[in-house]
Amino acid sequence: MHLPVQQLALSPDKTLLVLASSSHLQVIDRLSATRLASTSDLQPHQPGSHSGFIRLLLIHNSVLVSTGEDKALKTWSLPGLKLINSRQLIKRATSIAVSPDGKNIVIADKFGDVYDLPFDAPSQTIFQADPDQEAEERKPTVTGTEEGAMKKTLPPIAGHVSVLTALAFIPTDTSALLVTADRDEHIRISRYPQAWSILGYLLGHRKFVAALLWLPHPDPAHHGRLLSAGGDDALFVWDYLRGKVLHTVDISGLAQGMKVWPAKQLWFSKTRTHKRRRTNPSVSEPEPPPQPTNSENTPPVETVENDAESILEEPQSIIQKTCVNKIIHTPASEISGPGYVLITSVGSSTIAYISKPHIFEDPTSTDKGTQYIDLDLPILDIIVLEPHLILVSLDTSFSPTSTPSSKHSFRTLSVSPNKIEEIVDPADFDLPGFNQASIIENTNEIDTPSQEILYPELLLLTKDTTGEERFLNARSAPSHNSNSVREVGSGGRSGKKLEGRLVCQVRCGILLANNSGGDS
Repeated sequence: MHLPVQQLALSPDKTLLVLASSSHLQVIDRLSATRLASTSDLQPHQPGSHSGFIRLLLIHNSVLVSTGEDKALKTWSLPGLKLINSRQLIKRATSIAVSPDGKNIVIADKFGDVYDLPFDAPSQTIFQADPDQEAEERKPTVTGTEEGAMKKTLPPIAGHVSVLTALAFIPTDTSALLVTADRDEHIRISRYPQAWSILGYLLGHRKFVAALLWLPHPDPAHHGRLLSAGGDDALFVWDYLRGKVLHTVDISGLAQGMKVWPAKQLWFSKTRTHKRRRTNPSVSEPEPPPQPTNSENTPPVETVENDAESILEEPQSIIQKTCVNKIIHTPASEISGPGYVLITSVGSSTIAYISKPHIFEDPTSTDKGTQYIDLDLPILDIIVLEPHLILVSLDTSFSPTSTPSSKHSFRTLSVSPNKIEEIVDPADFDLPGFNQASIIENTNEIDTPSQEILYPELLLLTKDTTGEERFLNARSAPSHNSNSVREVGSGGRSGKKLEGRLVCQVRCGILLANNSGGDS
């Protein structure tokens, strides 16, 4: 079975495509569809290769930046894929970008911190979690045969109190603005690089924010728009100067293409050993009190406990369908028209696209709003090759058929002024050759990534509800037994006090539901 390609990156001159498959990188020449370099030729854990699943890719000039589950931030020279530097992060990065001056890598992580790392920073750079703490690592150390080398300590330039999910830059006449978003529905605008200087917040999302895009206006004399999306069924269009939402665009159709249903184990689920306590032989046991007779509306206590335990032990489906992870746009051209904004959602096979006039103008004055295209397989990544051509990476493990086309990881989309549609044989891109060149077979050393690894946002970004809400959700959630729909893993936490409190909530919910059903 072929490894899926979870990340794509295109070089600025559009001649090289970099692919991330599990923990390996590949460089493919776009014109000839030939593989130029790959880390799959290296042995596992050999210096130069990632030891964990690659999450993020970025290309600046001829330098590739990659990072993933191993928390290693690596820089490579292209096209030879020669390792330049490797630095160890404190927490896994959730978003990376290049500073407007092109000198630094801006990193957001799961701690909620933002770091500004120079491209030429030494490998011994230590990312400091607390800017006020004493940096013990500043002492001179011996590195190889060179003595007195100083370890550089890098404090964060900004921080949120929640998991950071996305960052973007807004260009201005004086200096750039840094936009950061987190899991707690917050969007913050700060000055860069003095990110402690906060200009304001953009508030309006009801659920997490997971994707940002600065969209320049077609007319340079006018301000662009900041776009954001995440768990809400809408794309938010912001006027960042006034800190207000200009309008929202419905993207609820993304949920129709959902192929992956996450199942999270209730973190307060009870684990019993069912061991009977030994009685004291010197003390006679009193007779148990007589059991009260059961009325029609009151279920037996044993039944209630069994129902509660069964609900706690079974993974419960999370009622979260929209989870936007990427917003991109196509440039305007004579062939493609004014261009589109494209939105993808984690685990969905559907792409939503909106014309740029619908973004910048009054939405009521345009004829077409959100349009959709369904590719039948979950979308892993999407990238714009040309204003009229888009490349999409798919998860072929969900294919219900075994046709040759269903086994191909990549498809191309043609952009026209009126619509976006799939094109099997584009004139300026060798799609069959590219599909063949990108293949990496799974082996004993390279396992196929699990669904928990491929779609972590569905578990990371969805917050836990209370026991009663989860019980009611479990009762009202539809069953998803189709072959084309899969459940993603289970997680777990601990906590005895909260465990007992929430178990009681579930049992009370069962009693209330049964009593209300009997009264009616």
